Formats: sequence, structure tokens, C-alpha cells
Amino acid sequence: MENVKRILCYGDSNTWGTIAEAEETDAPSRRYPQDVRWPGVMAKALGDGFLVIEDGLEGRTTIYPSDDTPLTRGDIHLRDSLLQNRPVDLVLLKLGVNDLKQIFHPNREHLSDGMQRLIDIVRSCSDCGRNGMPPEILLVAEAPILKPIGRQLFYESRGRENGCTLSREFAKDYRMLAEKNACYFADAGIVGENDPADGLHLSRESHSKVGKYLAAIVSNICSKSEV
Repeated sequence: MENVKRILCYGDSNTWGTIAEAEETDAPSRRYPQDVRWPGVMAKALGDGFLVIEDGLEGRTTIYPSDDTPLTRGDIHLRDSLLQNRPVDLVLLKLGVNDLKQIFHPNREHLSDGMQRLIDIVRSCSDCGRNGMPPEILLVAEAPILKPIGRQLFYESRGRENGCTLSREFAKDYRMLAEKNACYFADAGIVGENDPADGLHLSRESHSKVGKYLAAIVSNICSKSEV
């Protein structure tokens, strides 16, 4: 059996590495290079003995469908990603801000419902880990949405200030969810923040900070468990 710890990063545009744009545009998003994106930074910080696998998709939600982007529903594709990349020792679930789109009617009392569904999927996938066990789970709360100084599209589609307010609640809710489900938890908003150009996507500097922060947590998880 290989000794490399396989870490799956399952997330949205901030895992994919979207570069914030201040101007409104219909052009395809630009992406930070691999060594700039937080999973790449994390992989470098972890060093030998770890394989970090990126699965980031723009617009990905936890459980909510969208007519214009039907392939972005996270619960439908999570099991496929786990099976494709198995064995997975640890999966980082870093989603939430796309659940705040007004078309999904976000509700303060149900912010963590989607993440609970993803946890259940991972826990049911014993074939995805090692020795007949599912992988360990690290829930990651994303950096809160900011009111942008540039592009307004993302801010408006998430209810403006209401979306910002709700996004600040993910850390508390995900921490409670992690405790309830015996998962690990990290708050990316402690060290990183979004670029004010669009208020939704991590700045270049924050990718570095988040990657190093998560590397320390992942290393600690792997050192004290059988992961």
C-alpha cells in the first residue's frame, strides 16, 4: 500500500482559483497558477508524503440545483469524485457561498443543511477510503463575502448585505456541524479574505495564507490519527 496521504479538496471557484475581476465581463474566468492557488500552496507546505487533489468548480453548491449551471450541484458529483480519486485519506469540504444565491432562498436556520448532506455522502462511501473505512472529513468555512468596490454581480445575486451577513455565519454553523458529526473544522476567514474587486474570490495573498493555514491543520490531523 502506498504511504502517500491522499487529500481531496472539494470546493467551488475559490478552490478552482478564480481571479477576482473588478469589471463586469462575460469572458471566461481567469485562474491563478497552480502554485498560487491554495491547494497548491498547501501541497508545497505539506511536502513529501502527501498528494493534494484539486476538485474545484465555479458555481458549485452543496445541494442546490441551478437551471443555468446544472452540473454544479455538489452532492450529485461528490461520490464520483471520491471514487475517481480513491483511496482518499482526508477530504476537505469547502463550500457554502454559492448556496446563498437568492434563487435558492437561503435561510439562516438551514445554512448547514447542504454540508450535512455532503458529510453523509462521504460517510457512506467506505469504498473511497482505506481498509473499508470512509475518509476523514475537514469542514472548511469560506471567507465571508465582502461588499465589492468593483464588480457587483456576485454581491447582488446573493442578496447584497444580507448575503454578507449570512456568509459570516458559516464558521459558527460548520463548527457546530463538525462537532456533531465528529469531523474536523477550519475557518479560512481567520487568515484569508476576498478580493474587494468582486467581494467573492480570494485575493492572491489570501490564497497563500489559506493554503499554509490549512496545511498546518491537515498535518496535525494526519499526525494524530490513522489517516
